[in-house]
Amino acid sequence: MISDKTIENVRERANIVHIVSQYMDLRKAGRDYSGCCPFHNEKTPSFHVNEEKQVYHCFGCGAGGDVFRFVQDIEKIDFLSSLKRVAEIEAIKVDGIEDIGPREINPYSSDQNKLIKLHELACAYYEHMLFNTAEGAPALEYLHNRGLNDATIKKFRLGYAPSFNQGFVQASSKLIEELQISNETLQQSSLFNMYDSGVSDRFTERVMFPIANKQGKVIAFSGRTLKPKDIEPRKYINSSEGLIFNKSSVLYNFNNAAAPARKTKEIFLCEGQMDVIALDRADATTAVASMGTSLTPEQIALISSVAEKVIITYDADAAGVKATLRAIEMLAETNLETYVVRISGAKDPDEYLEAHGEQGLNELLMHGRMSAYNFKKSYYTSTKNINNEAEKTELVKYLIGELPKIKTDLERELEINKLAQEFNLSQEFIRNGLAPVVAQSQPAGQPSQQPQQQRRLKKEVPKPVITKNSKAYNSQLKLMYRMITSPEVRVKINAAKNFEFRDDIFEELYVLLNGIVNVNPNLSIIDFARNLPETNKYDQVMNEIAELDMSREIGFGEIEDYQKVIKDAEVEDQLARVKSELEAAKQSNEKDKITQLTIELIELNRKLK
Repeated sequence: MISDKTIENVRERANIVHIVSQYMDLRKAGRDYSGCCPFHNEKTPSFHVNEEKQVYHCFGCGAGGDVFRFVQDIEKIDFLSSLKRVAEIEAIKVDGIEDIGPREINPYSSDQNKLIKLHELACAYYEHMLFNTAEGAPALEYLHNRGLNDATIKKFRLGYAPSFNQGFVQASSKLIEELQISNETLQQSSLFNMYDSGVSDRFTERVMFPIANKQGKVIAFSGRTLKPKDIEPRKYINSSEGLIFNKSSVLYNFNNAAAPARKTKEIFLCEGQMDVIALDRADATTAVASMGTSLTPEQIALISSVAEKVIITYDADAAGVKATLRAIEMLAETNLETYVVRISGAKDPDEYLEAHGEQGLNELLMHGRMSAYNFKKSYYTSTKNINNEAEKTELVKYLIGELPKIKTDLERELEINKLAQEFNLSQEFIRNGLAPVVAQSQPAGQPSQQPQQQRRLKKEVPKPVITKNSKAYNSQLKLMYRMITSPEVRVKINAAKNFEFRDDIFEELYVLLNGIVNVNPNLSIIDFARNLPETNKYDQVMNEIAELDMSREIGFGEIEDYQKVIKDAEVEDQLARVKSELEAAKQSNEKDKITQLTIELIELNRKLK
């Protein structure tokens, strides 16, 4: 039994910055450390770690806690297992802790757990058939001929499903009986064909690729035929989605790629299993595949939890190019840097490996990367006739409109310079064209503001102006200062429900700010003021914001305090109105109205506490 004193000893000796850094990249931000939250997909860092208080908090999703809570949530384990993990990382000796086994917090139901055990047995069965049977020998020879040695085959747990269609039915019968797996649950496994007359194996005469969840548990399979195409047109048969397998939330090989990706900060994104294995053979051990589907938000969230860069290595054919363009657009909404490796002279990485060897593929992966912007530029330029003025103009507008999606200032400046030279334009013209081109590039019917911004623009009745130098007015000034200078604060306020500035002028600045940062995400107070509409309306407020003497460091709870003061000012306005109406109701002796207003008064006073 681990005592409370022991737990506190580990808590006091552990350093949360060191622990969190094992799982994600942290950068110094004043007294805190910040990074992109590992618990949700985000574009700008909103995850903060306070070393002094030994706590973390995400302004985007609200996750927070101490060192044990972080390890529990990121590894999906219970408290005692997180205690053991923290002690191991910090080399803290704790008596009795070695007796604590890995106890994963299991998100699955009883039936799902049974299916996972069944899939693990199937994986072991297929592995055995590949390495230890005469029927598996041709499949093993096929894999050897593809360049895979036994170590690689075993790393990816490849196997072989034999030709007799009752093989795994028989091998799994004892486990099915022990676990009391119902026929209804078996139908969800995709391992069997269920008939009225009986059961047979779904996978036969195929090389088997097991698909694991992020904890490394097998949840599905992809089976590749060894027969000629004229005999078996279906090259691959994949598990159907069911109780334990949802292909949109799984990345092939993520369980192996996650640990090295936390060190290299990059993930290679492939189309298929053999491409992943090819990259692994070429020492790119952070390769994953998106399960033959378009990249999904759930898969991007997995990548964001371990990496900062994505290198897309999709097939070189037309379908692969289209898939690459779709992936680029999805990744543009995140904080991940995106690059593309164009496979030349081969259909895919596996074919390139066969032609150029492991060293050749490695050199291509390391030195053949192009930015997402340059990939789009190359593709769309190839679709236009630049000798035609109309098509050339359309191309230039498109390329300028894509510039704001470039994540680094240096790359954006280099591309502006290249565009100016290639199309004989001035850099000033390109910079001046950024804002209107971005606005014009939005699809028809798509709003130019986020829903929260639209709601703020629709206000019709002006609010009472708060007295200058009051606590509420100063809170608005300081909050606007933080929003202009901090992407993290903008994320937090944009996500806040039922929050509005009290003065209309601050609401207008809020909406203008969100429009301007779409073009220039790294603002200063002066930059923001220069980009405001040419009117004297905002001069006084912007001067007051610019004159604020505020620390660069955002205090813990500072933003919440500003929000509360501003909200309380609205409640105080309502309180004054109700008091006035209540006094009038008392004078006219309106009993029902007195009761109603008294209840309202009590509720408003409660909100102020």
